Amino acid sequence: MGVAQVVAGQRLTASLFNQLPAIVSSMATASVSSSVTETAIGTFTLAAGDPLLSFPGGYWFEAFGSAAETASPLLSIRVRLNSTAGTLLLQLAGATVSTTPSYFGITGKILLAAVGSSGSFGAYLSLTSNFGGSGVVTPGIAGAVAINTTVSNTILVTAQWGTTSASNVATGTGGSMYRL
Repeated sequence: MGVAQVVAGQRLTASLFNQLPAIVSSMATASVSSSVTETAIGTFTLAAGDPLLSFPGGYWFEAFGSAAETASPLLSIRVRLNSTAGTLLLQLAGATVSTTPSYFGITGKILLAAVGSSGSFGAYLSLTSNFGGSGVVTPGIAGAVAINTTVSNTILVTAQWGTTSASNVATGTGGSMYRL
């Protein structure tokens, strides 16, 4: 896969289309409100034995979400492997949400170092948010993360409010994951 320049008058062929990134997972979305428990608001699925899940290789993903609030509460957004108690890949901890609506976006790359039941990967992620009215970028790097590629895995986007209020709502609004 790569980028192919298409010029005016050029015929579109199967080989050109085959160079486009392949979507392997669309983000399943959810919301959390009035909860101080870490909850998944977005989930990507990595299928067991993905035919392109090989070394070198990996995935690139983007996820988007929003937050609404009252009384400027704290909100933590995290990216984890397999569960809300799983390996932490990225964290924006306790950010004050003082603008409604607020938005965030996450971009990440997962680069495989080894595959199989004792697989591992490294990840580079970046979260951009405007919870306080201006843009803030939170980078994250995770190295040597264990993963069993012979079984299905999930990448979760989670949210956790610092205080309960029915007006505090965090929502995963969408995203896609592609093969590198």
